[in-house]
Amino acid sequence: MKEFIVDIIGIGKTVGSVKQPNSLVAKNLNISEKEIIEKSGIKNRYIAGNESATDMAICALNEAIVDAKISKKQLEGIIVCTFSGDYLFPSEATRICKYLKINPSFAYDIKANCAGFQVGLSNGRDILLANDKYKYIAIVALTKQSPFINKYDLNSAYYFGDAASAVVLEKMKGRETGVLSSYHEISSANHELVRLRTGGSSFPFSKESLKEENSSSLYFEHMGLGVWKEVIVKLPQIINNALNDLNWKIDDISLFLMHQANMNLINYIVKKLKIPSNKTMTNVQDIGNTGDASVGTILYDAKKSGLLKKNSKIILASVGAGFVYAVTPYIVFSE
Repeated sequence: MKEFIVDIIGIGKTVGSVKQPNSLVAKNLNISEKEIIEKSGIKNRYIAGNESATDMAICALNEAIVDAKISKKQLEGIIVCTFSGDYLFPSEATRICKYLKINPSFAYDIKANCAGFQVGLSNGRDILLANDKYKYIAIVALTKQSPFINKYDLNSAYYFGDAASAVVLEKMKGRETGVLSSYHEISSANHELVRLRTGGSSFPFSKESLKEENSSSLYFEHMGLGVWKEVIVKLPQIINNALNDLNWKIDDISLFLMHQANMNLINYIVKKLKIPSNKTMTNVQDIGNTGDASVGTILYDAKKSGLLKKNSKIILASVGAGFVYAVTPYIVFSE
């Protein structure tokens, strides 16, 4: 039995400052608001106005630090989960450190898209347990994806919003609780179903590419039907595999918190796994698909709703482009 556990002691969230209702999106796409709701369940999404990706990240992180009741200088590390930092490089994590005026032992970015929050959570947990000197690590999941969305694209325009979520992790004395080891799996055969090519070394920015306003490589390319077929098979399998390995039953779980991709997908998976409706919650209808930040935003909402009770068992589940799957079991240690 392990002597130490890692728990979430602080959490923060922010969404873009500009509300983008279905009425505006539907007008751009020349479809009805009803059609958007039928296909996604999304009524609103929020996109960044004048705020930068760093502004959003710091807002969420500062709230998490205050919630954790620690000083920012007590952080030994910051892990940022994003593809949409202010620059291609240096990292968003060191940029955040610059503006917070701190120099922790480490700060770096990871990229797992919509599974980002959980991959960062798993990474932070493992670092804390492996290093005797570390006690506090912050995980920031950030998505400012609106600059990469073609507002006239039926496959992507009404799904995505901007947000940041953050948690502070603490290593503490304890047994068999806190954030447990994540279950990860990839499905690389469908690597190209969700992508953003321009800016990569095979599709570098150029005057020519920036002039090609209709070039698909400049924006999200999102093959919705292919994504659906991929996720409805794999994600329930991985959740079941994790439950079987843990010897947990559906009745043992207090909450299943999933990546907020769209309501139809969440409802399908909940029904397939026979999860009671009172054992999950959603925010995608109000803020859209917030990518890397998504699971962190719904965990935040669950905590603010008083649903993270001591010793309650939580399952976090997500899938990111590539495809990257993550299922994280979490037994709440400190409310």
